Amino acid sequence: VSWKFSPPYGPNFNGMAESNIKITKYHLNRVMGTHPYTFEELYTLLTRIESVLNSRPLCALSASTDDDFNFLTPGHFLTGAHLLEKPEEDLSSVPEPRLSRWQRVSHTLQSFWRQWKKQFIHSMIQRNKWTSATSNLEEGDLVLLYDTKCSPLSWPLGRVVDVCPGGDGIVRVAKIRTTSGVLTRPVSKLVVLPRY
Repeated sequence: VSWKFSPPYGPNFNGMAESNIKITKYHLNRVMGTHPYTFEELYTLLTRIESVLNSRPLCALSASTDDDFNFLTPGHFLTGAHLLEKPEEDLSSVPEPRLSRWQRVSHTLQSFWRQWKKQFIHSMIQRNKWTSATSNLEEGDLVLLYDTKCSPLSWPLGRVVDVCPGGDGIVRVAKIRTTSGVLTRPVSKLVVLPRY
């Protein structure tokens, strides 16, 4: 293992990590608004948001495609396993004045999840200028599917089973095997997790 450290007072050297911090601060500020939270509510909310951030996929857990949908997360470095949480009921349709204090914390977490996940996935999708060559999607790649309706700590993953290149040889559509079957998706709605 080779460690590389950024210099003091040089957060711009951290790239993606600093980008994730910026996204988190922005959406945390938006969802919390001016609501008065007790210490316990704020502590619970921040702990649950921490588990969301530490559940994001970094890469496939193994190079084998037999190990279908297992991925490495920052939580693995903290606890040695995935961070698990039971899905809660969706509170987005309940008017805010009718929410109990616990439901308000859950509602804030769900709002954070929806907004943060959308921007996080957009930051993960590689957009290279058309003048530079990029690697194509390949069969066996583990991908994160762009899905706006999944609950917190739920990351819809799939394995590429077939690619459909265009006339220029660039893959634009792929067939993805998920737990619910095979789906066809454009490459623009997929995030390829790093390969070994």
